[in-house]
Amino acid sequence: MQKAYISKFKRMLKVLSAAVLLITAVGSFNFAAFYGAESRAFSNSAPVLNIEDAFLDLSKPAELTDTLVGSATVAATQKTESIAKSTAPFVNTDSSNSDNNSNPVLTPIQKVGSSIANFSAPLPIKTGNKIKGMLASKSDNMVYSLEISQRGYIVLELSHSLPSAPANAWNAVLYEEYNSTGIGGEIKYRPLGRVSSTLKDTDVATSEKIGVYPGNYIIVVSSGTAFSPTEFYIKADFTATFDYEAGYNDTITRYNEITLNKPIKGVMNEGEQPDSDWFMFRVDKKGFVRISFEHEDLKLPQVGWKIYLYDQWENELYYAKSNFNDTLVRSGLIGLDEGYYFVNISQHIHSEAEYTLTVSFEQSNLAESEYNDSIETAMPIETGKQYKGSISERSRRTDKDFFKVTLPMDGSVALLFEKEPINDQKDGWNITLINKDGEVMYSAVAKLSTAKIESPRIGLAAGEYYVVIDSENRTLNTAPYTISLDFDATYYWEAEKNDTMAKANPISVNRDYRGSLVEIGIDFDTDWYSFELTGESRVSVSFSHNAIEPYLNKGWLIQLVDKDGRVIKSVTSRWGDGGDAVVSTEEAVLPAGKYYVKVDTAEYYNSATYILKVNAR
Repeated sequence: MQKAYISKFKRMLKVLSAAVLLITAVGSFNFAAFYGAESRAFSNSAPVLNIEDAFLDLSKPAELTDTLVGSATVAATQKTESIAKSTAPFVNTDSSNSDNNSNPVLTPIQKVGSSIANFSAPLPIKTGNKIKGMLASKSDNMVYSLEISQRGYIVLELSHSLPSAPANAWNAVLYEEYNSTGIGGEIKYRPLGRVSSTLKDTDVATSEKIGVYPGNYIIVVSSGTAFSPTEFYIKADFTATFDYEAGYNDTITRYNEITLNKPIKGVMNEGEQPDSDWFMFRVDKKGFVRISFEHEDLKLPQVGWKIYLYDQWENELYYAKSNFNDTLVRSGLIGLDEGYYFVNISQHIHSEAEYTLTVSFEQSNLAESEYNDSIETAMPIETGKQYKGSISERSRRTDKDFFKVTLPMDGSVALLFEKEPINDQKDGWNITLINKDGEVMYSAVAKLSTAKIESPRIGLAAGEYYVVIDSENRTLNTAPYTISLDFDATYYWEAEKNDTMAKANPISVNRDYRGSLVEIGIDFDTDWYSFELTGESRVSVSFSHNAIEPYLNKGWLIQLVDKDGRVIKSVTSRWGDGGDAVVSTEEAVLPAGKYYVKVDTAEYYNSATYILKVNAR
């Protein structure tokens, strides 16, 4: 018995001697405990080891006193200290004493480094076995290594047998081993998840499910906020599955690849920084994806998670929030081209609830292609074909869908917008046709209750035009819509934008031309035409259209104008002046020169197609 006490005393002296040597070597070291443990810095200028530039030397033999519970076999009984090596200078946490190469702000990884710089060599363990251990001091660590041969998840269990253990007496952290510079590179460790000892006596504290890939891992047990020089029990349970997030997937460059139409589960692991899970999927054919995010009802109204979708250029394509009392958040249809895309699940308020993410896909050659939020990124379309899209929620701005059409010659187009109506009179979509300079050729607003909006025929010159669908300043609805453009090639249709005398369409006398007054928001269209007389002529302007009810409404005002803007003759056409009922201005005798015809709304706007003719003899 006396020899045993002497042996323990010698071991304690060895530990104290090693600590003194370490402090002497590196100055006042910061032993701030990881994940909420008290800071035990010896001075304000304590150097902190940068874990990104350091690795843990686990190659030395160690005296191990931990015993496998329920087994007659006692593990190897060697234990010695192993000091983390650094290939870069220490970083000073005191900004007043730092030089230009120092970083006074600790990153999360550096904070990890400050608490695990001094490791014992690991005791190899197997998953599913309960291990008994004990810490010699508050700054002591017990380290266990395990190898995982297939993908799955680990649950850490931490317990004790004291009748009244202090609150948070132990912390256990799971780290994954990785080569920082590729195969044969420097071995480093990064934290994946943790568990702390329970408040209740002898209860088992369990971590969330921690997804892992095949590889090497270590578990570090350290003192919590209150040190307890008594035995603890640690166990790592493993479940093999390909349907769980795995590894360190906290950035867009460290993602889990997922399969379309196949659910994957995950959880926000507790840490010093909010967890963030990244997933990548590939689209091999053009089509639509729909993102579904599910979890149990936690009966709280607060936001728990944020869901993002990005393309490979990190353009945000979709954003949503999931409250704790939600059970399902689902996106609308999101049109995507072939390529790589990323889903990010971001923790807003930590919860141990498990979530299920599904990215479903349906192939479609007529799907809009995100990212198409500007003229520069517009999706090319063809006239005479139908295309399907939807407006997605975004975190910072409104989604806009741009479609580019190229007209090979002059003519007229008709834009058709269709969707499923709902019983709601709120405005939902802005529908706009613009030219390459951003000038509006046509605009309309579709209500949520609207099933279809069809533009009048719009005369356009050859060139590039853009259909824009958005919900800016409207009620967002992610339901799918369809658009199509009908094109009629002709040189005898007015060409927008001819809203002023300066932009008048040149026409020939004694020939029919078609046109329409196009709605542009709250403004009404005006059509201007110009013609040349080579000699003195008797001139009149005739105007016709289909009959429209109510017949007595004064719809169009037609004016014959000289080059100075003075009205020479005018006539008004009622809605009922249709069919063979052609209205005409009185004849005017005009000398050679340039003249204009202006078509405007008289009292009641109507977008019906009209036929205009300048008669000259």
